[in-house]
Amino acid sequence: MRDRMRATMALPFIILLAGVILPLLSDAGSDLPDEAREAAVASYAGRTAVEWEILATKAVERGAYDRALSCAKSAERALPGEQFSGLLKDIRTLRWRSREIARSQERFFSGEVVAGAYYDPATFTPAHRVTVALPGESLWTIATAIVAAGRGELVRDTLDDDTDIYVVWDSLAELNGVRELEVGERVLLPIPVEEMEGLRHLALEAAMRHQFALADSAAMEAVRRGDSEQLLGTLSDRRREWEDELVTEAQAAIERTLGLSRVSEHGELVDVLREAHRALDEAERLSTGVQYEQSLVVVEAMIAEAERFRFREDGAIRINKPAGETYTDAARAAVEWLLERSLETTGASYPHSADKTGDQLAWAVFLKGAYDLAESEGINFTALLENVDTDSEMLLPNPELYFASR
Repeated sequence: MRDRMRATMALPFIILLAGVILPLLSDAGSDLPDEAREAAVASYAGRTAVEWEILATKAVERGAYDRALSCAKSAERALPGEQFSGLLKDIRTLRWRSREIARSQERFFSGEVVAGAYYDPATFTPAHRVTVALPGESLWTIATAIVAAGRGELVRDTLDDDTDIYVVWDSLAELNGVRELEVGERVLLPIPVEEMEGLRHLALEAAMRHQFALADSAAMEAVRRGDSEQLLGTLSDRRREWEDELVTEAQAAIERTLGLSRVSEHGELVDVLREAHRALDEAERLSTGVQYEQSLVVVEAMIAEAERFRFREDGAIRINKPAGETYTDAARAAVEWLLERSLETTGASYPHSADKTGDQLAWAVFLKGAYDLAESEGINFTALLENVDTDSEMLLPNPELYFASR
């Protein structure tokens, strides 16, 4: 529609211009006025003024007004004077008109479609777009602007008593209520009738993109306009299929975490857990009632546990020690979580060191590493060991450097 309107607007101008140009293209032996003869031979950048003028006309026909203006200016450079001032003025006018119409069409027809919604059991707001009220606007002036934009016209070219304006005003009033508008307030815009005819396609496309709020809104509006209720059943099936895919995705993500090292692959571990949570959360929101709440709680706890550990680039680990727990107990629990196993111990002590397990020997070396690390950071290790009643931060070395893997 825009290309046809653009050509319609340019047609009188092109016909008029052709009346000037065609005589210039006749044979050299005709009696041309001096100005026309000069235009036929004067050149700029390898083209005559007449050739530039023809190119400008063709560009206008295509709606390429910037190109048309450039060509007209080149014609003026080829043959300086005032003979092209009318041409330049007409092109600028057409360009301004085109831009004004495009801005209006962008405002009213190109915004994101907002899904319809029930605000209470009896009130349904259909799918719509949103704009903001500009100074001096009312529902009537907006209705007029919508009709003009739909036709590819300026508002000033639209008759104020046009019946289409009344139709659009009724839709605006239904969405917004009959009232005066405040500058800057949100105004709900109806979806054009020709766009509504594609609601079934919109609903199915939105469902394919898993945008089910928009799909449901478009489908309900389509059914209200006479489409088959089978469309709602189709969307319900698509929703169920996507819910099953999300749950399967979450289960696969959780299974992936079993093969990830909590030390060397800690970042990936947290990311995978978040993927699982996102999938379960989206699946939960696809249907009414509680479906996956218990699974969500478990995954949230796993994420919280993993995020307690903050890894530095040198492999050292920061973790908070809670109040009421000794340093060594908290450190041992952290090491066992990171290694995903319990440390083996026989309870033997000096002088029966030969009876100690490898984990016991590694534990002593690990604590020495923690002491050296704290001292290198200016942390009082003795104070950490004595602090039981308050929270504190521990800085631990990488346990994989001390303990054998299982």
